[in-house]
Amino acid sequence: MRSTSLERAPAHRREELTSYLPVAATTINSYETASQILDVTVTAAPSSVADDDDEATVAAVDSASVSLRPQTLPGVSGSPLCLVFRARVAAHKATIHAITYQVAIQSRIGGEGNGTLQRLNLARTQTPQ
Repeated sequence: MRSTSLERAPAHRREELTSYLPVAATTINSYETASQILDVTVTAAPSSVADDDDEATVAAVDSASVSLRPQTLPGVSGSPLCLVFRARVAAHKATIHAITYQVAIQSRIGGEGNGTLQRLNLARTQTPQ
């Protein structure tokens, strides 16, 4: 997940965070078709927050979702379908340093009947499109 820091501000501030769903440090799965994803459950919450003890503060994850999106990746031909996590976070007189998320996916894998997904190795940390 791309780290973020929503700094203390007198007004509400919102930001959208995006991340691939890695299976290892720089490895993600790709899917042949969107019909392979049967169901997705996502939970997310702020996990590291600095607040102002003298003020009323708010730090929240307003929404979180996962979608299968075509991606352009260096060294990978075509536009493979990859799972992308998106979270909308908000802060008021607080700083969000990190969020924690959990994703459960029910999928139909291995269109060729071998029960596996193609794994893609990212050359470096990348932000999904």
